[in-house]
Amino acid sequence: MSEGAGTSFSVRGQERIEMDPGDEGLFGSKALGSGQKKREKMSRMRQETKANVRQFKEENKTQLLEGIQEIKSELERRLREEKGDP
Repeated sequence: MSEGAGTSFSVRGQERIEMDPGDEGLFGSKALGSGQKKREKMSRMRQETKANVRQFKEENKTQLLEGIQEIKSELERRLREEKGDP
């Protein structure tokens, strides 16, 4: 890898993660001298992941509730039509 160029990759098509040039991963040779920095980076990534999961759950919950409301409205409309109510 050329100096100054970072590597990026995505996890399941989601957010891109940028790696610092010379960062050889958690167990690379440079990891030994920067243990605190790695722990902070991992902690930050863990917090961001938890926040993303919470947001994802909330968005899905909202979509699910909206879908249920649409189904309920449609069933009520059909029931009124069968009874002959306008």
